[in-house]
Amino acid sequence: MVLVALALIQRGLQLFSPRRRSTAFAAAVAVLAAVGTFITTTIGGYWQEAAGRQRDVLSGLRAALPQDPTGMTVILDGTCPEVGPGIVFTSHYDLGGALQTIYRDPSLEGVVITPAVTLQRHGIVLTTYVYDVIEPRFYRYADTLVVYDARRRRLHRLPDEVTARAYFASRPTLSCPPLRSFAWGLRTSRYLPFN
Repeated sequence: MVLVALALIQRGLQLFSPRRRSTAFAAAVAVLAAVGTFITTTIGGYWQEAAGRQRDVLSGLRAALPQDPTGMTVILDGTCPEVGPGIVFTSHYDLGGALQTIYRDPSLEGVVITPAVTLQRHGIVLTTYVYDVIEPRFYRYADTLVVYDARRRRLHRLPDEVTARAYFASRPTLSCPPLRSFAWGLRTSRYLPFN
């Protein structure tokens, strides 16, 4: 991108007289640097806010989970997965990794609720669309399967289908913008297949 911008600046310098080209070049590079700094600072602000939300979710989870959460699967509900391009929690690997790091327990699993939830007889299927890859994951009902509602800061156990259906029927709808991180310029979303 820098080389393309410098080539365009170089081409644009042909409009100036030879005496003014060095001043115009310095001004154009200064404007390019200022724009780059503004863009980086703006994007950095989103990531800073996303990190704050991550800390808030993890703090609430630590307060809600039992002292020894060994073997639990935590489904995160009630928070948007992104703040602009900044990622809060979007998938099983980021939330699961955070929980495993906090508790130093590789048996912990963490997953983020997606719009594609299927309640089956023996468990829940959460389907994530990452670009053009569809990834359904099955989570069996058990006392160790829990949903953490980040809005209410409450933990709900899902030991069976009846309890799971009751939870999902009573949960308020969360309005989040479509996911877009690392998909700039592509016709895609992590949770929605190509149209």
